[in-house]
This record gives sequence, C-alpha cells and structure tokens, in this order.
Amino acid sequence: MKALGYWRLALFSFASISLMPGCGQSRSTSLVKIVQGYEVDARKYPAVSLQEQVPEGGYESFCTGVMLTPDYLLTAAHCSVDDDNHPSHPGSVVVVAQDNDPESHRATRHEVVSIKIEPGYVHSAEDEDKDDSVEVEPGDARDIAIWRLRSPISGVQTAAILDAEDLDAAFLDEAPIVIMGYGKHGRREKRYTKHNLHMAETKYFEHLGGDPNDFSEHFARVPGRTQTEFYAGAEGLPDTCNGDSGGPAFVKSRSGRLLLAGVTSRGLPSCDRGGVYTLVPAYLQWIRAQVADLNIGQISN
Repeated sequence: MKALGYWRLALFSFASISLMPGCGQSRSTSLVKIVQGYEVDARKYPAVSLQEQVPEGGYESFCTGVMLTPDYLLTAAHCSVDDDNHPSHPGSVVVVAQDNDPESHRATRHEVVSIKIEPGYVHSAEDEDKDDSVEVEPGDARDIAIWRLRSPISGVQTAAILDAEDLDAAFLDEAPIVIMGYGKHGRREKRYTKHNLHMAETKYFEHLGGDPNDFSEHFARVPGRTQTEFYAGAEGLPDTCNGDSGGPAFVKSRSGRLLLAGVTSRGLPSCDRGGVYTLVPAYLQWIRAQVADLNIGQISN
C-alpha cells in the first residue's frame, strides 16, 4: 500500500525475515541499526531502548523510543501493538535509558504503565503479501504512539519538539536530518550483536527524485513531505534499519540544536535508500492532550 512499507523493527529469532507491512503486529521479527552510523554516548541523548523478555531468558531490544519528559516517550505505533493489533500490554515491555549496553543484566529497566496509539493508526494484514516493489513513500500511516512510565527517569535527556510553525523553515531541500536508534548495523549481522545507540546524519530532499542517486523515476513525482510524514535519505546516504523503529529523527536549529521532527516508521528491507518518518509536529495537539510540559523548539534558536 502506498501509505505503508517495510516496518523497521528488530529480531528475536535466528532467521533473517524481511519486514513487510503488518509485521508490526508481532515484535519478534527481523534481523537487521543505523546503517553507516557511529556509536554515541546514550547518556547524552533522549533515545531509549524498548525491550521485551525473550524465551532464552533476559531482554532484547525490539524498537527505539524518544523521551519527551522524564516519564513519557514517543515511539512508532507498530512497535506498540500485539498480535491482534491492540495496544501492547504495558507489563510485557520495559524501557532502558542512558545505557550503552541496554541488554545487559545490569541495565536498569523501567516499567511501562500505559501505551496509547494514535487513534487513526490502522495496520492492515493485507499488506503483508506485498513484494519488494511496494511504494515506500510519505503518506498518512499515523505510525506514532505514547508510552508512560511508572516512574520518571532521573537525569534522562528529553527532546524538544520542532515547532509546527517552523516546518517550512526546517524542511529545506538537502537539509540535514540526524537519525538515531538501537537497531543493528546491517541486514546480515551476526547474532548476538550489542544493541548500543548509534546515530548518523542523512538528508531531506523536497522531492524523492531530487537526489541523482535516486533509484526510481516514480519517486521524482513524489514530495518528500506530506502533512503527517516525511522521507529522509537516498542511495549512498546513512539510513535507519530494523530495530530503529520509533527512534528520533532530528532537524537542526540555526545554532545546531537538535529538534525532534520525526520518529522512524518504515523503509525498504535493504536499509540503504532512505525511509519514511512520522512527522511529530503534526501530532502536537494529540501529544499535548496526554503529556504536560512539552519542550517546543524553534529553528531560529
């Protein structure tokens, strides 16, 4: 379907499985972190690891989130639903912050007390049969969710959301987009590889055919941003991948401050040609209804 593509989750089995739309209904999915990224100190950024317990014992990351306040975070809706497409039971998941070895038994795991999915999000099982030609382009998937923690995380970094009035100023052609997540480095990575936090800088293009390395003439007619989503990256540029779903995508203010513009939604399974991000400022009214004391940032600052 045009509004949905390959969800970017993580993997809990030894097999490498391509994530197609609908696979978000089960978090036990695919193998493949920020591609062409580099490790950063998790204590300095608001990205967090979303985990669940696995049959072998212990916990593994399946998605990424971004802290808005010490006790609320944003992530992708497809990271937040169970096999029946209902919000996941809060007791089935935990959050690890400020840790470069989040799956270690020493990591501090924070309990989740509520998970709320954006009301317009609909995940269709029919899309699981789509092949690699599925059009992964910005649409209106509404792939966003809010998690509330039982207790605030002391000293955690929180993100400032890009002011909705600054969207046009932020999304100029070839503007830098900073991506971040706890996924894996590449599609065929060995298991077990530590899910430490990685980041990279890619680009936004006003039209998906704006980059000479773009792989599809069709994309030349597709805008890089809709009212609720945007596309970042292109062939040869860093990209998000499986396990980075729900992680932050930032634009830069004029002073270099990182402002939250998106959360990772989906992309092609090759993880090398860019992907689609939910446009967070488009959901400010919905977020404000549930989260007090949001930090809003402007491009001019």
